[in-house]
Amino acid sequence: MLFNTECTQNGHFALQCDTFPSIFVTHREFLNLHPKISFVGLLLTPAANIQDADEPWYGDSVTISSLATEKLIKESLRRYGDRFFYVQKSLVALFQLTRETVDHHPGTVPLIVETMSKNIDHVTVQMASTACLYNLTREESGTRIHPDSMRLAVHHILESMAKYPSNEQLQRNCLLILCTDKMLVEVNFDKYRCAKLVMECLCKFEDTSIVRMVLAIVSILAARITTEQTSSLASNRQYMTRLLEITRDKLMQRSTDCIMKFALSALWNLTDESPVACQTFTELDGISLVMDCLNKYEDIDDAEAKVQIQTKVVGLLNNIAEVKELREMLITRRFIDTMRNSLKSDSSEQRYFSGGILANLLSDSTNAAWDDLVAEYRSTESEVITAISHWYHPETAMVAYRCFRPFIPLLNSFTSLASQYWALWAVHHVCTKDPTKYVPMLTRDGVYECIVRLSMQSEDTSCSQVLELARNLHDFVSDFQNGSLNDQNLLPTTIETK
Repeated sequence: MLFNTECTQNGHFALQCDTFPSIFVTHREFLNLHPKISFVGLLLTPAANIQDADEPWYGDSVTISSLATEKLIKESLRRYGDRFFYVQKSLVALFQLTRETVDHHPGTVPLIVETMSKNIDHVTVQMASTACLYNLTREESGTRIHPDSMRLAVHHILESMAKYPSNEQLQRNCLLILCTDKMLVEVNFDKYRCAKLVMECLCKFEDTSIVRMVLAIVSILAARITTEQTSSLASNRQYMTRLLEITRDKLMQRSTDCIMKFALSALWNLTDESPVACQTFTELDGISLVMDCLNKYEDIDDAEAKVQIQTKVVGLLNNIAEVKELREMLITRRFIDTMRNSLKSDSSEQRYFSGGILANLLSDSTNAAWDDLVAEYRSTESEVITAISHWYHPETAMVAYRCFRPFIPLLNSFTSLASQYWALWAVHHVCTKDPTKYVPMLTRDGVYECIVRLSMQSEDTSCSQVLELARNLHDFVSDFQNGSLNDQNLLPTTIETK
């Protein structure tokens, strides 16, 4: 029997041997002859994959590293984290092991993250590490990982994506880890940087799985970054062009798959409260594209998919309609007729956003585009008021707002009662669903003053629907602020035409 010993730090030994006819007897004999040894590395020996290496044949005072179990692999990574060949073998073994089990040691993820940091210049280590992280963070396994460990894992995943932007498999590995609600919603990390990196990935690769994951990630992250960051992201013409290109390709196929829905969601969220993004969208002929979506999906057999797609389209167009400088593109007979038709949809969400689009356009009554549409203006005004007066508040909120500032021009639009009515209904809807979040926003954004002013009008200067809803909302806010809100205030209501 020939033993080779490699001296490591702290006087420990890593053992290598060419044959092991009786491996454990041999090791026991060796340890008996060297009682001061506290660590034995079996990583490059035939014993590396023998499960019994995790049994206490070596005694309580000796630490073993090998490839046999997750515990022993962790020890290998801890001991040899800066030695490429050892790390590579350990990670491959860990990937195979974690692929088949869900019960993992809690300290494994931090060790992999540390290994990624030490080996950032080795793409194969990054590949193996991300493959292991995918196994360790998926489904039930991820629920047992500490949030700080998850945060550090995402940080190093983003570092790896930035270091190797052209490595398709590595990018796919990283996207697979990121593309979960737990990661994107619950973990605290640089979401703006993540959004930029995945958008770069979208522009570089055509692979369907990559496209699907990127769009899912962006559609979620766009609603969780600041409006300034959203504007920066969506004003990038390359990004916007790619999103529109994907949407156009799916439209040509009349596809209702998740890629089409994610693409529209991403466009919707990226243009939210971002005039710059909306401008880029219109410059790239986005309005024409999404209008085609409304028309071409009108008669598809899948009613649920039709509603989902058309709702996303009108939600997106509502963002465009909020930008005063872009309204001239929308104030056309064809567009107004389409929105009035959408106002009659069976979907409450589609009706809501269609009403919002028309409310924004009607609030801009001095826009020269209305000069040739005087009759349409008057009939649309009446139609919007009638439609809203029959709306019921659904049991759950249809929409979430970051702020109420876009409502101020509508509430102050005394030339359009329909604009005031829709804005009041919208604010009332979200406030009654989540008063703790939205009532303070009313004061913060200056909307409460508008509501008070509207509630004090006389019927000579307003209409009964606007007055009733303004007073109802004013009373609701007062009750909430005074702590006298009761369940009756939160019941779904409808305001009928009088």
